[in-house]
Amino acid sequence: MGLLFSLALLMGVIAAAARAHAAEGKAPPVGDSVKKIVATGNPRKVAAAAIVAQKSGDKKLAAALAVKARSMQKASAPAAFYQSPFTNVPHDAWNAWVQALRGPNPRAVSPLNHLGLFAMGMRRLVDLGLATNPRQELATGGGGRKVWVADWIPALQPGPDKFLSDADLQYRVFVKSVNDDFKAIKEKMPTAVGVDVDGAKATPSGLLAVTKQAGVEGLKKWLADPKARQQYATTTAQFKKLNGVF
Repeated sequence: MGLLFSLALLMGVIAAAARAHAAEGKAPPVGDSVKKIVATGNPRKVAAAAIVAQKSGDKKLAAALAVKARSMQKASAPAAFYQSPFTNVPHDAWNAWVQALRGPNPRAVSPLNHLGLFAMGMRRLVDLGLATNPRQELATGGGGRKVWVADWIPALQPGPDKFLSDADLQYRVFVKSVNDDFKAIKEKMPTAVGVDVDGAKATPSGLLAVTKQAGVEGLKKWLADPKARQQYATTTAQFKKLNGVF
């Protein structure tokens, strides 16, 4: 019922905008209902909206919505296959590693304000150029907990809705994050690959899994101190699960 109502509303908005702008020869503006459907992050709804736009005569909007739906489907679908962006990492291995690290919902927001399919924290998004001015504020909902927040760049304002509604963007940001992390590992810990970790030789996939949880400095401490590996049992379990994938 919600989808049908949204699409009926969208049909009315597009049709009305088309009539209002036909005499002036202008393309109708994107209505609030279109933005709301895109913001759901649901590729099925966005694809249906593209059909509605096409039937209403707005071919430009229909094409844009179709592209958006395909990008959402590619990155967020349970059956999505992620091809390796790195020449020395096989596609099957990369896909298995990404699937193990990604969540099911591109619109997810954790209690610590980690966002999207890959639970990206705001400080990390600042490092990646998507936000500025990181700071801690009290979490919404009370409890006295502070979380990291930041100001989104103009292209993602008002945020975080634009980021959360774009699973393809989240994946591309994740790839950049992994690439940056591995460069930092090679620069700061050039002998990390192959080092013995409790009887297992560390591989890039294991080291990057730890870095995803703890950052590069956290990885350095985790590698150096067996007590840290015991203390951060979840991170250590992630290493054991994903080490050797590539």
